[in-house]
Amino acid sequence: MNLNNATELLGMLVLAAAALSCFAVWRRSGGIWGVLAALYLLLGAEVLLSGRHLLSGVLRDAVRGSTFYEERTGVIALLILALLVGVLVFFCFWLIRRTAGAPAKLAMLAGLGMVFVFALELTSLHRMDALLYRPAGPVFAVGWLWAGLSGITVIAALWASVRAGR
Repeated sequence: MNLNNATELLGMLVLAAAALSCFAVWRRSGGIWGVLAALYLLLGAEVLLSGRHLLSGVLRDAVRGSTFYEERTGVIALLILALLVGVLVFFCFWLIRRTAGAPAKLAMLAGLGMVFVFALELTSLHRMDALLYRPAGPVFAVGWLWAGLSGITVIAALWASVRAGR
């Protein structure tokens, strides 16, 4: 991680805030909050290590000489992404159905959105990259997506804490 990169710094801060808020709720009431804390902790580590960019580069280099790379289209990448996201969505909705409480459901949906954003970055579709890495003030647009989704998670965790305090 480059501390001079405002997007990565913002990402680390908001992901840490989401992880800590989920951990605090999990310590108090258990449930899915521990899984969410672990998810945000892993995503924070991923930002720190830039694993999605490294993995994307390795995959691109592995297929660069093949006909697949020359014939690739956005449609193929979108189909692969859709399959992965579809499986993830199915699993998350299965978990959400089993999870009690609106705050946990909201936090899980925000977590799903965060995983989707990271999946978009991993697939490295040129048009999508142009949107995600477009400057939006001092950070790239992807940083504001991370902040928004992490903010939703923090608000949901606060909501769960207030409800548990009754």
